[in-house]
Amino acid sequence: MAFLTSRIESIHGNWKSYDAPRDTCSLLNEISLRFQIGIDMLNPSKGDVILDLGCGEFAVLEKSIACFCDEILALDINPQALMKAKSNSLFNVHFIGASVAALPFKSKCVNKIAALELIEHLSKEIEGSFFKEAKLVLKESGYLVISTPNDSNVLINLLDPHWLTGHRHYRLKFLEEQLMYNGFEVQTVQLLGGIIEALCYVFYLTWHLFWSHLLKRKEPPMPFQRATHKLSALDYSRLGVSSTHIFLRAVKA
Repeated sequence: MAFLTSRIESIHGNWKSYDAPRDTCSLLNEISLRFQIGIDMLNPSKGDVILDLGCGEFAVLEKSIACFCDEILALDINPQALMKAKSNSLFNVHFIGASVAALPFKSKCVNKIAALELIEHLSKEIEGSFFKEAKLVLKESGYLVISTPNDSNVLINLLDPHWLTGHRHYRLKFLEEQLMYNGFEVQTVQLLGGIIEALCYVFYLTWHLFWSHLLKRKEPPMPFQRATHKLSALDYSRLGVSSTHIFLRAVKA
């Protein structure tokens, strides 16, 4: 989280197309710890063209790093999610409706690719296409950042409602083999997260579904949000094979 904290502090008050947070923590508290770690690995910089695969309706990555890089290509296959994401009106973000299995870009056009909380949503049939397409659009020495639930942790499987409905969690060895097979070299791996973070996610998901999908209203801040955020941080302060999430960065070989 060092990157995000230091960059927000250095650029505080200079956000171009949306209001700056009153302090560093106000933005950090709105971003899940998983995204903070993913952003750290991505390390966006001026001159970067970044492709975000599966930006989602909240455009979390885009709102977090838009003023740190030159351009973001935010892709999602869900038209409703894209419609909501576009309402953020970020000055250098282009929202695009497409599948990760057939990216509508020329080869070697982006410096970095973010696939945060994405691949577990993909079907097995297009999994291979995802890796091939990512390599195709990356510039030489560009890299891909992935975060995904860790299948080695039985607890996260049971506590993830999406897994119970068909989402596919991954083992580190399988990801490393797939990346190597498709022309990537794994640079950095972190195994993080635990029971507290998993329980907090179940609480958040219930809260989100109740307000946004059942009542069709803008969801208010969750009760005890700051407290749960601090508790979740405890899970990310230690490494371990039983951790709930895999974070890795792989460079185009």
